[in-house]
Amino acid sequence: MGKRYMEIVVKVRKEDEEALIGLLSLFGVEELWIEMDGDEVIVRGYTEPSFTNRIYELKDTIYARVGDCAFDVKGVGEEDWENSWKKDYEPVSVSDLIEIAPPWFTRKNGRILIKPGKAFGTGYHPTTYLCLEALSEHVSSGDYVLDVGSGSGILSVAAAYLGARSFGVEIDEVAIQEAVENARLNGVDDRCTFLRGDLLSAISYSFDLVVANILAPVITFMIPGVRRNLKTGGYFLASGIMDLEKDSVLEELSDNGFVIDEVLSEGEWVCIVSTA
Repeated sequence: MGKRYMEIVVKVRKEDEEALIGLLSLFGVEELWIEMDGDEVIVRGYTEPSFTNRIYELKDTIYARVGDCAFDVKGVGEEDWENSWKKDYEPVSVSDLIEIAPPWFTRKNGRILIKPGKAFGTGYHPTTYLCLEALSEHVSSGDYVLDVGSGSGILSVAAAYLGARSFGVEIDEVAIQEAVENARLNGVDDRCTFLRGDLLSAISYSFDLVVANILAPVITFMIPGVRRNLKTGGYFLASGIMDLEKDSVLEELSDNGFVIDEVLSEGEWVCIVSTA
């Protein structure tokens, strides 16, 4: 049997080519093949099989930086690559309460299974991890939790697993379908509701906790609305924020009456925990 390689295939808009190549290089994927497809670019990167334990982190990082794109992973040089690489994949431990794993792992107490799909949020990107860590600390049984930009539903599912009643808001219909499936996969579909809407437009009542893992400019824009939809003393967990962007978000939070409790960080990313 010849040497095995992992082929990572990403299709993005032409204007996102440079950002994508930079991200792949940052992750050590530097052997690239680039081809044009109309107004889009297909970038193929090749790396060693040992990269499997970072593949979902890479995927979520690309989605966070360049937005919606086509992402695929293939094996080169091995017949049963799709199954063999899964054997070496490890769950991500978030806290004493929860860990995140792909669906080929067995369900057990404390383990949340998230099916990899097109929607953002597998648990392997720092922003998702930080939100999960904050949820583990601040969600109480019986809380009503709003997840803005719910993507794969991972944060809604985690909150429901921790005893909350979760509501996820997402503009992408495909992401909503994936979120519903992930809730069902974890047996919390009776405590998770996913609504199609733009940010807070579909929401008209108050919550004990609001979590948003989006982008700093979007979070800054929605802070006044979050304040209106959050009970007094409720928590707002905001991530998708780079360290160099946090000061402007902190200022907007303070201007809208939020008290900053803590700023969690992982590499260049932060999660701001504040109280209404």
